[in-house]
Amino acid sequence: MKSLTAVLLAVVTLFTLSLAGCAALVAGGAVGAGAAGVYAGQTTQYYPSAFTPTLNAVQTALARMQCVVLKVDTEGADTTVIHARQGHMLVDVTVAKKGLAVTAVTSRFGILGSEKDDVIFHGYVKGALGQG
Repeated sequence: MKSLTAVLLAVVTLFTLSLAGCAALVAGGAVGAGAAGVYAGQTTQYYPSAFTPTLNAVQTALARMQCVVLKVDTEGADTTVIHARQGHMLVDVTVAKKGLAVTAVTSRFGILGSEKDDVIFHGYVKGALGQG
């Protein structure tokens, strides 16, 4: 009976310590995230350009990155979501009108996002708009 109690106590202790370790890891990750900056998986850039020219620049940038457009969803007259793929990587780009001459472009390359591809993409958008 004592050995069973000792085994159960050991299991409960290990389980409790593992939870405490996870909590410390999450807390440490949160502190580190604030200090180092973590890529959230997508990038939003605001362009001083009307909606239609910005949408055209996004389509040009996607073509330049050899992305194949799979589907285009429009959400009213002010937002367009483009679903594409680049090889085996899924790509989502949202173009949203924010004002008369301001348009937000949010991009995500891959399921978790690729900061490198987002930077390249937004560079191509700026170039297509004559801003880069």
